[in-house]
Amino acid sequence: MAARSEGRRRLERRRTRRERRANASYERRLGRDPAFDKLSHTLTEFAAPLLDRIDPGDGAADVRKTLLLAAAIWNLTVMQDASAVDRTLVARLRGDLLAQGDPDEARVIAWYQARKRERYGGDDRIILDVEVVDRGGGDFHVVVAGGR
Repeated sequence: MAARSEGRRRLERRRTRRERRANASYERRLGRDPAFDKLSHTLTEFAAPLLDRIDPGDGAADVRKTLLLAAAIWNLTVMQDASAVDRTLVARLRGDLLAQGDPDEARVIAWYQARKRERYGGDDRIILDVEVVDRGGGDFHVVVAGGR
């Protein structure tokens, strides 16, 4: 029985390696399109400077709050860049974000909006929800729901 399950694991590892090689080859031939990256990976990468400020002992709730702030800035930027969006709604949302803190927050939001446009300019997905699961030892699993 143990030899049989070891054989299955070995086959699974081989299959995984083959898939990775095939995907890498495909990406090299066609070029990587960031719009097809997992949204959770994109959001955590976008929010990295904010996440770096979190104390390693903080829990999943603090990580989620930080990612939700980053998601709000992301969504605001997508909406500002969209031509078919009601400008008064965007202005109100930006005002709501800024009304909750000090004047330095306006510069922080502007910096993150520039970061979004520079690094993820073609990614117009909207982030709907963020869930964070604590795996222990300072490791978190992030799940992001969103779409176009």
